[in-house]
Amino acid sequence: MAIMEISVIPLGTGSTSLGRYVADIEKYLTEKKNTPQTYRYGHHY
Repeated sequence: MAIMEISVIPLGTGSTSLGRYVADIEKYLTEKKNTPQTYRYGHHY
């Protein structure tokens, strides 16, 4: 089993909101048959 941690940093977006980006990444990885697991500091995929 491989564990991957992804960091998303909103550079040049004019906002600190990450929800949209995290949702897009989670949707993409789920479509690729990866099961995301959240933990208190983020997500494991």
